Amino acid sequence: MDEQPTPPTPEIPAAWYPDPSGGDGQRWWDGTAWTEHVHPAAPAVAATAGQPDEGAAPPAKRSRRGLVIGLIAGGTAVVLVAGTVIGLNVAGVFGGDDLTTVGGYDYAAPMLDLERDHEFEFRAAYDLEAKASEVGAEEFDTDFAFEVFTDAALSKHAPTMVNQWNDTVTISAQEDSEARYADSDAFDGREAESPRIRDVGEAYGAWGLNATYYLVQHLDEQGAELERPRVTPFTVQHELEAPTVTFATDGGTGNLSVAWQAVEGASSYLVVASSTNGNTREISVVGETDGETTWSTTDAVFDMNEGSKATWAIEQNVGLQLFDRSADELENDATAYQMAELLRSAEFDLGVIATDGTSYSPYISYDGLSVAGDLPFTRAEGATDELYPDRIVGVANLQSVPTKFAFTSLDGATRQSVAYADPAAVVEYPDYSAVGIRGKGTDLGMWLNLEPGVDVAAEIAAFNARAEAEAPTTGGGVELVSAPVDEMIDQFEPSTTAPATDLPIVASNDFTRYLAANLIDRQQAIDVSAYVGAPGMPSLDDALQEATGQNPYVVGVDGYGASEDILYVTYTAAADDLAANRDATHAKAQEVVAEVITDGMGDAEKVTALNDWITANAEYDYEALAAKEALGSVPGAEAAAWQASGALVDGSAVCAGYAYAFEALALEAGLDAVVVSGDVTAGGRHAWNKVKVDGRWLAVDTTWNDDAMANQFLMITDAEFTGPAERTEDIFWMQDSRIGDYAAK
Repeated sequence: MDEQPTPPTPEIPAAWYPDPSGGDGQRWWDGTAWTEHVHPAAPAVAATAGQPDEGAAPPAKRSRRGLVIGLIAGGTAVVLVAGTVIGLNVAGVFGGDDLTTVGGYDYAAPMLDLERDHEFEFRAAYDLEAKASEVGAEEFDTDFAFEVFTDAALSKHAPTMVNQWNDTVTISAQEDSEARYADSDAFDGREAESPRIRDVGEAYGAWGLNATYYLVQHLDEQGAELERPRVTPFTVQHELEAPTVTFATDGGTGNLSVAWQAVEGASSYLVVASSTNGNTREISVVGETDGETTWSTTDAVFDMNEGSKATWAIEQNVGLQLFDRSADELENDATAYQMAELLRSAEFDLGVIATDGTSYSPYISYDGLSVAGDLPFTRAEGATDELYPDRIVGVANLQSVPTKFAFTSLDGATRQSVAYADPAAVVEYPDYSAVGIRGKGTDLGMWLNLEPGVDVAAEIAAFNARAEAEAPTTGGGVELVSAPVDEMIDQFEPSTTAPATDLPIVASNDFTRYLAANLIDRQQAIDVSAYVGAPGMPSLDDALQEATGQNPYVVGVDGYGASEDILYVTYTAAADDLAANRDATHAKAQEVVAEVITDGMGDAEKVTALNDWITANAEYDYEALAAKEALGSVPGAEAAAWQASGALVDGSAVCAGYAYAFEALALEAGLDAVVVSGDVTAGGRHAWNKVKVDGRWLAVDTTWNDDAMANQFLMITDAEFTGPAERTEDIFWMQDSRIGDYAAK
C-alpha cells in the first residue's frame, strides 16, 4: 500500500479497527502504529486466532430489540443510578473537537478508569421516542441514536439503559448488572449450581465486565444523522488487569486450547463465554484453573457412556456452541421457533477473567465464531443416517459404507471429516459385531453393526486403507456440507406484500389483514417491519392471534417465531394439502349458501338458515376431543375437527370447527361475523360466534344449538348466556383494544 493511513491518537488501545484507508476490511493498530495486514470484513472461519476479535467485521446498521427507552414527559425527573455524570455535547464529544477519522468513524480520545456506575449525558433537542418512530426503529430500540460495544470491531453490544428527560439523554449500563450470569458446568455444559458464577456476578456492577467499551453516537443534537458515527472508547476501574489470550486448535482431536499471560496478583483464572439475547449479555464459566495460564476443552466433553469400549465423546468443546439448533436438525425437522431462534445467543465471544478470590478482572472480547466456529461439537445425526442408513440393522461388510464422518461444528454447520474404524472399539455380540467409526480430527464417533461371519480385523484394515486413499488432499480432510445456520435462514425469502386471494379475510386492522393473506398463502417467512411498532397497529402477537383466530381459511399453522422483523411460520401439512382443504371448504360454503340463502332474506333470516344447516348436517366429534385430551394437543389425524372443513365437509367437528364453519358461511352470505373464544364457567374452553344483525352484534353458539333444545343460543346478548351456559371471553380472538366493539347487548 503506497500511502500509510493516519494513525489514531496514541491512547487508543491496540485492537482491530475499520481500515482507515477505506474499503471493507480491518487493520490492526498495535497502540503506536498500523500494521501492514488488512483483514477481510467477511473472513472464512478460522481454526486459530491471536488477536482480539480477529476477523470480526463492523456490522451493518441494524435494528435490535431489547434496549430500554424511558421517555419522560412534562419535566418529571428520571431516577438515575448513583454515580458520576459526564456531560457530552455534539460539537465535541467528551468535551472536545479533537477527533481522528478511522475508516467511516470519527474517534475521540478515550476516557480511562471511570467509575463503574458512570452515566453519560447528551443534549438532545429532539424527542427520542418520536425519532424512533420516524426512522422505523422497533419498540425499545435506540441503536439508531446511541450504541455501546465491547469490542473494537464494533460488533458486540453492551446492554444499556437510554433515558430522556426533556432535552437530556442519559446512557448507563443496564440496571443491576451488565450481564446475567448463567449457571454452567465446565465438563458437560448443562445447568448446574455454580457458586463461581454467583461470585463473578456479584463482583461486577454496571460497567465492568469488559476491558474496553466503545460508545457510538449516530445523531447530532438536533437529531440529524452525523456524517460519520462518533466513537469514544472508555474503560472503568479494576483491581486486576485483563489477560490477553491466544487460541489454538489440537489438530488431532479438534479441541480448543487457550493460553494467556499471567496477571499480577491473580491466583486463578476463569475461561468465560459470553453472548447477548438483545436484552442482556449472558456469561458462563466454561473452564477454571488454579493459577495455570493454559486451558483446553479436552476435558470439556460429554460422555453418555454410549456403550462398552466406546472410545469417543458424545459432545466436545462443550459450552462453546454458538447455536441451539444446527443445520443438521433444521434440514431434517425444522420448526418456526427453531428458524427464528437459530442463534443460541448472538454476538458470541470468549475471554479469560483473572481473580484473586475476591476481585475479578474484566475480559478482552475475542470473537467466538472466528476463534472456534468450525471446531467439532457433536455427531450430525441426520447426515449420519444418510451416510449410514443401515448402521443399526447391520451391514455385510465395511467396504460398502462411506469413508466420511458427519459432525455438527460449533457454528451449527454440518461438516464431514475422514472416517476411520477404531480397532480398540470392537464389541462382539452373538448375532453381530459392533465396530467404532471415528471422525479424524474430532473426539466423536459412533457404532456400526456388522453382520455375523465377518473377519472384523480384516474389514477394519481394509476400510482404513480405503479411507486414507479417498481422503481429501486439502483442507485438513474436513469438508463443509451445510452452511452455518445463520446463513441457512437466507433460503427463506420473506414475503413483503399481501398475496392476492379470492377468499374472505376477517381483520380489524391492516396488520392482521396482511398476516392473514400471507398465512392463507402458506408463506413461511413474512416481513413484518412495515407494521411492527407502526402507529395504530397492534403488537405482532396480537395481530397473529387475530389472524389465526378469525379466519376460517387460515389452516395448518403449526408454530411461529420472529427474528429481526421476519416472522417464520411452520405448517402441519404441505402447501398442496392445505390448498385442497381451503378450496374444499370454500366450495362447500358457496354450495350451502346457494342452497339456503335466498334473495330478499334479512340478516336474522340468514343467520337462522346458516345455523340450522350446521346443526342439521354436523355432529359433535367426541372421539376427536378425547384424543386431544389424551395426547395433550390436537392429533394430526383429527385436525379437521378444529377447522371449518370438519363441520362443513366432514360433518363432524368440535366447538371450534362449528364456530369456523358458521363464520365461513356468514362471510359467504355477506354477513359480518367473528369467532369468539373463552371459558364456560361450568365446562372449560369453548368457541362460539358473534354476528352483526341489522347493525347490532349478537351471539350465536351453533355447538350448543345442536341439541334437543335447539336454538336457545341464537342471536342473543352476552348477558343471556346464563346458568350452565355462563361464560367469559378471553383476549386471544381479537385485537385487544377492539374487543369491546363486539359486545352483544
